[in-house]
Parts: sequence; C-alpha cells; structure tokens
Amino acid sequence: MLSQRKDLRIIHILYDLIHKESDEFVRGAFMQLLGREPDETGNNFYVEQLSRGTPKISIIAELIQSREARVKYRILPSDPISNPVPNIQWIITQFSFLNHLEFIHALYNEFLLRNPNASEVDDCYDSLNKGIPRIFFIMSVLLTEECQSLLAATKPPVERQIAHFQNTKGAEIQHIGIFLGFGNVEKLDGEGIGRFSVRLAEGILAKNEEIMIHVATTEDNAPDINNLFNEQMSMYPNRFFIHKSNDIDWINQNIPVEAWIIPFVGLELALYLHKPLIVCLHDLVHLHFRDMYYNFQPHHCYRIDSIIYKFANKASAFVFHSNFTRDHEGLLFLKLPVAKTYVIRLASPAEEYSLYEVREEEPFRNNYKLPGNYIVFPSAIRLHKNHLRLIEAFLKFRQTPEGRSSELCLVLTDDYALSPIKSEIETLLNHCGEESIRNSIVFLGKIPSSDVPSLYKYAIGTIVPTLFEGSSPFPVFESLLMDTPVALSRIEVAKEVIQDMDAFITFDPYSVDEMVTSIHELWKHNQTWVGKQKHAISTALQRTWSNVAEEYCEVIKSMLAYKN
Repeated sequence: MLSQRKDLRIIHILYDLIHKESDEFVRGAFMQLLGREPDETGNNFYVEQLSRGTPKISIIAELIQSREARVKYRILPSDPISNPVPNIQWIITQFSFLNHLEFIHALYNEFLLRNPNASEVDDCYDSLNKGIPRIFFIMSVLLTEECQSLLAATKPPVERQIAHFQNTKGAEIQHIGIFLGFGNVEKLDGEGIGRFSVRLAEGILAKNEEIMIHVATTEDNAPDINNLFNEQMSMYPNRFFIHKSNDIDWINQNIPVEAWIIPFVGLELALYLHKPLIVCLHDLVHLHFRDMYYNFQPHHCYRIDSIIYKFANKASAFVFHSNFTRDHEGLLFLKLPVAKTYVIRLASPAEEYSLYEVREEEPFRNNYKLPGNYIVFPSAIRLHKNHLRLIEAFLKFRQTPEGRSSELCLVLTDDYALSPIKSEIETLLNHCGEESIRNSIVFLGKIPSSDVPSLYKYAIGTIVPTLFEGSSPFPVFESLLMDTPVALSRIEVAKEVIQDMDAFITFDPYSVDEMVTSIHELWKHNQTWVGKQKHAISTALQRTWSNVAEEYCEVIKSMLAYKN
C-alpha cells in the first residue's frame, strides 16, 4: 500500500540518529546507511572512534562513501513495496531512478528541506553533465554548514509550511498551471500525455474567457512544448503562457497560478511546487500486471512507485478517468481518502480534429507508403497494449484462404526496433515463412497528431487489442469520429462508457483465435458496423473537452475553498 509509507526526509532521520549515544548511534548508522546490523569488528571500531572524539557526522560520511554502501545503493529491493518506513539506504537508492534535474531538487529537499537556488541548480547540473559522480554532491550537501546547523538545532528540523491562497467558495479562478517539467527531453506530440494536456488546456481556454493557463517546463523541453501548444499560443496570446526554467523555486516565485494540474504521476519535479496539486492519475498499469512490468521494466516501475506515494501524501486532489481506476489505483492501491478522489471522464477529440484538415487520400498514402486495404492500431508499443497477440492473430488471419485474398495490411504507429519487445516481435515475424504476409504488417513509426485523423479515415477498420486502459480507449472515439468501425477487447473500462457492447466487434484480449475472428469480421463487414457503433457510444461522443474542463475547474474551486 504505497501511501502507507511514512514520508520522512533524510535530514529527519539523521537528526534522530545524531542524537543517539555511542552503541545506539553505531547500530542506527549501520541500519540506516547499510541496511544491516553492525558486525562486531565494525561496531567496536566506531564506538572506539566516538570515544576519541570523532564527530558523528564523519562516521556517517564514511559509511555513505564505503564500498559496501555504493554497491547496496544500486540494488533494487526484491519487493517493490518493501519499505513502509524508508531508511536512508532506500532513499539514496531512489536517487538512481532520477535524472539530473530531479536528483538535484531531491538532494536539497532531502538534506536541507528546501529547493536549490538558481546558481546551485546550474552549478550541479553542469557538473553532473560533465560526469562528476553523484556521491560527490551528496557529500558536499551533507557537510555544508547549513546541514550541520539543522542537525545541531535543539529541535528537529521542520519543513517550511507553504501558505496557500484560500479561495472563497464558488469564486472564479484566474490562473491555472499545467506542469510539464520533465527532467529529460521528451517528445510529447502524438503521446497520450501531450495530447491530453493540449485538449484540457484548449477546453479550459474555450470554456472561460477569464482564465489564463500557464504551462511550466524545463529548458531542454521548451522547444517541444512550444510546438505542442502552437495552436493555443496563436489563438490565445493574452491568456496562454509557456514558462521554462530548470529552477523550481523560480517557478514557485514567478508563475502566479492558484493551483497546478499534474498530467502525469512520473513528474518528480512537481513534488517541489508550492501551490496545491491536482494529480491526473491515468493508471498504474504496472501494479495490475506486476510480473509483466517488474520483469521487463523494473527501473521504470520502481521509479513510479518511489514518486506516487509522495504524491499521495502531498496532492490536494486526484482525478481519475474511470470508476475502475478510482476504485483500484486510488482506493485499493494508494488508500486515498475518498474525499480526495474525483472521476472526470475524458471526451472525444472532436474539437481537436476539427482543427485538422483531412489530407487528400492519394498524397497521404504516398507519403506514408500505405497499402490499399488496411486496419490500424495507433498506439505506442507498450507491454499492456498487446501488440504481440495482435501481430500473431493478424499473421494467422492472413494465412487463411480469405486472408490471402484480402491482401489486408495491419498498420502500427511505432518502431518496434526501439520497443521492449523487439526480439519477441522479430520471432513472430520470422516464424511466418511468407515474405509477402510478413510485409503486410507496416510499422510507420510515430506520426504527427495532425495526420492521425487521415490515418483513421482511409482505414477500413481500427482494432484495439489492449489488455488494460485507464479510461475507454481513445482510438474508439477517434476512429468513429472519422466513420471507421472498431473492433476492441472486452475490458472493464470500455463497459463504463459504451452503452451497448453488442454493437461492437469484441474479443477476449487473451484469445488469439477470437482476435482472428474479429479481424475477419472487421474486414468482411466493416461498413455494417459504423452506424450502430456511433449510436452505442453517442453520449460519450457528444461529450466535449469544454465539459471536461468545466469539471476540472469545479474540482479546483472546491479544493481551494477548503485549503488552508
């Protein structure tokens, strides 16, 4: 239960440790820094050192820099939720999950209970990029006069309480922040987080002419963020602003927002913002498929685990996009108070699609070298997206008599050579002895968002084989907006939105044979499904991002009205 971990900073643990006496201090130092009881030799040595007047901080520094510590700080725990009360060893191990900017801010908050200032960020960032080891910075901060002063104080160090603006219940909101402070360079165009952020921002701006949106990002990500929000900057020059800084304190002091929307739980730097946080928790898919994700991508899983419980303690509100994720991610996994959770369903991208012109068919096909008849699954290759079974099912369909005559192709919007299942995909493809059938699976790579509607438009169908989604799969909305029918997996969240599942071609996502049957149906009778599918999801298709934005604003108003 991630939220049940006690959220202690290193400085709190050190303060308690430094005030212990002799044997008790040595034992505590070994347990906190090395995760074990001291051996007799080590215990006697350090007790003797203390008796000779060696400062306790020197012993702590020596243990942190020891060979044993450096090895242990690189080892992930066998159980991802094995530290309900973290020790210093575990907290320093978590530093390895962070990129340089995240590490710098975590370091100062853990040891000094504050964000680094601009010069500290710049100096550390430059040095880290030159290859100076992180242990050097850990020791530098530990041995500062500021840290020593906190440890020598008569009272335990206390984190500074941030005084939040208290809105009058029902008062209008003027400034909303969207935080996209990725520490590494991220390409968000075409990605779910990017598209969600753009749609939400557009919905808020269109719904209320009094609200201003401030997007904050890091310096390296600013060019991509500017490109991502190009339309909003053009349409709302006096109401939409993008700010870039690697210094979270600068963001806290200079961006006049009343609250921050955090579109992704992996944004570690958001933990150091001072205004109330509304965290959009799309899903914690790795906790639903633990064997799959912890085996394939352990570093990513531990990173999210190390961040999410901190958000559980810090955030003022969590927004989920389905009852399923609220019940599982929010109430079961994170043990959040019910009053802190909200369900706001997503909308179709009708408004966004209205901004894009459907490209002429022949030039579009020529540009992407698209075949005659194709079905499409526009998605990044991730473990739960179920690409392997889809590829297996499609190859199986193409090797049937009707499949051969269909000359149907499967178009995927990612490059499998960069995916975590590259070797598995290659094995599937190589197992098929016919080159023409292997070549009927087309990997386009990522394409611009503006081209996605055309990709749907010229497909004979869309197939969505995903094992899990945090909300009804977006391709269902997107495809039907372009009058292209859908076959999809029977998953719980789809049933929350689709009023009549019988109107859809559905399959068990774990059954390759059922998927083959669905591909056949999508190819053979595709046009007979469009009308009834659009009717079955009509309520969801009519929901707009202005509706979504209005509900987000209500959450912010409610939260600010009761925030001290």
